[in-house]
Amino acid sequence: MKRENLFLEEVPVDDEKRIRTPFPATVVLDNIRSPYNVGSFFRSAEAFGIEEIVLCGITPAPEQNPKVAKTAKEALVPYAYYQKTENAVLDYKKKGFSVYGIEKTSSSRSLGKEEIGFPFLLIFGNEEFGISKEVLGQCDQVFHIDLFGKKNSINVSTAGGIVFYELRKNYQEKTKNKN
Repeated sequence: MKRENLFLEEVPVDDEKRIRTPFPATVVLDNIRSPYNVGSFFRSAEAFGIEEIVLCGITPAPEQNPKVAKTAKEALVPYAYYQKTENAVLDYKKKGFSVYGIEKTSSSRSLGKEEIGFPFLLIFGNEEFGISKEVLGQCDQVFHIDLFGKKNSINVSTAGGIVFYELRKNYQEKTKNKN
């Protein structure tokens, strides 16, 4: 069977618009141990315009672990480091940030069904243990992703991409309606 070559018209990416579209969100990685997950967070955060990433505890930084930088594919977002996640949350709350955790708990709410305040911190927890109880107690609200399979969890960096997409989409709709 012979295949025809299909050629698509080239459409240049508007890098100025993509890079400069503001999204007042900061992501906190609470003791994420896998450098591949951290690198994936950097890559997704850059793609969705996240302003900053806060690395906490054992979460490796790009300059500490080459696997982080390799997985991020040079998609580095400005980042800060805190030894204790609780201190990061306190500092950002003082700056007026709303604080949201992504975790399945008995009181968590489905992502996308609630109004959220901007700017905000979005906390993702350790791959095995999740967000610590102390940090969950600092959250204004905890959200979960509705899952429909037998397994009630997904990879933390995969969850990050889903959450970034949903919140970015909601933010764009919200700001579009104001204009």
